Amino acid sequence: MSDLLSSLHNMRRMDDLARQSTWIHRLHPAAKLAVTVAYLLILTSTGRYEVVSLFPFLLYPVLVTVMADLPAAMLIRRLLLVEPLILGIGLLNPLFDRQAVLIGLWTISRGWLVFASLTLKGTLTIYAALLLAATTRLDDLAPALRSLRVPRLLVIQLVMIWRYLDVLGMEVAKTQRAYQLRAPKHHGIRPAAWGSLLGQIILRTYDRAGRIDQAMRLRGFQGDFPDAGRPRWRKSDFLFIGFWLSFFIIARRLDLPAILGSWAAGGLL
Repeated sequence: MSDLLSSLHNMRRMDDLARQSTWIHRLHPAAKLAVTVAYLLILTSTGRYEVVSLFPFLLYPVLVTVMADLPAAMLIRRLLLVEPLILGIGLLNPLFDRQAVLIGLWTISRGWLVFASLTLKGTLTIYAALLLAATTRLDDLAPALRSLRVPRLLVIQLVMIWRYLDVLGMEVAKTQRAYQLRAPKHHGIRPAAWGSLLGQIILRTYDRAGRIDQAMRLRGFQGDFPDAGRPRWRKSDFLFIGFWLSFFIIARRLDLPAILGSWAAGGLL
């Protein structure tokens, strides 16, 4: 039960982070979504052997984390949960692509370059998604998705699934707590009780979901998000989009590490 409660706490912790009032949090949700999508598309469009040229893309997650006053350690812990999957995707490349290349004074296979590139891209894309979730509430992000012409049914399903997960988690936690109070000497739940408990959890969550649906309808919900209460576009939103899009394109088209390195070498000489 402690693991489940910890997962619920983590979900609500992300919601609490998204409710902060920093400059980044006050930006229009569609602006943050557009920049995140552009970041993912441009980052993943880089070549499979590019590694050093990806370093400038670290600037976006670092600056946003600092400006939004987010706990980097907590976000990194969540990132580490999927890091083994990212590493596993690229780990086979050194076995198949063994052509040698010279990197400085070392000779390595091209497969290791692909592995490093995939790992860095995967890490940055997941962290960028975490930043969006930590700076934008889902209730604010859903109208932004609709404004970008994402199908209404898909957006509604996304919001409902997120809310239902919280309801389901709370019902599971209550059921586990009730079982432990009635059987304090049992370690865990006996297999004989799994079926009945699962059925009770499904029935209780279905009942609560029905009451939530009734409450939403009584408050005027008719299958779409009302226009009232949506944030307005401001000059800072357009500046945010323009600055980061310009930076992403420059970082993609130019080899900034090589340019900075040549400038530094020329200054030293």
